[in-house]
Amino acid sequence: MKRRRAHEREPYLARPEPSFLFHPAFYFLSKLIFLIAGAGFVVDIFYPDDAPEGADYFGLPPKLFFALFLGVPAVAILSTAIVYFYFWKPKHKAIFKVLETPQCEAVADLFLFVNMLGYQMFWARLMNDLTTDFRSIVGRLAMFGFSALLIYFPPRLFYLAEDGDRPITWLMILIANSPVLVRILIK
Repeated sequence: MKRRRAHEREPYLARPEPSFLFHPAFYFLSKLIFLIAGAGFVVDIFYPDDAPEGADYFGLPPKLFFALFLGVPAVAILSTAIVYFYFWKPKHKAIFKVLETPQCEAVADLFLFVNMLGYQMFWARLMNDLTTDFRSIVGRLAMFGFSALLIYFPPRLFYLAEDGDRPITWLMILIANSPVLVRILIK
């Protein structure tokens, strides 16, 4: 929904630098971790610890287990393919004219914002437990960096593709994460 307008603004749109941060494998792992956590949360709601009689496969009915076992990676692969399709320059006119309108891009931005909110809540949950899980500063900083690679940066890929070369963008990311960094360093 954003692809055509983004390529109009930035004809040579490419993955942001440093490109290793935005490799499809990182995005796939990020999406897979996020979907596994989300599926686990939903399963906990509908299948609490008191599993029904005869349930197998981690307390889930076999059909649900196999649906999650195969479905979550399939959705992660599909999502990764769609995201990286964004960086290919469109070669022909849009089939649906609505895809070329500013309103379509605004709706896409809304979807991206909601997606980023989900990732941000997951990120906040992980960072909340970071100081209790790791006693040393080095361990906390290493885990912060690792989780930033897999959870914080991938949903910002579209925004960093257009604004990643601006130092103010990276400064704002640093400022937004400064409370977490201060907590990691001081505790």
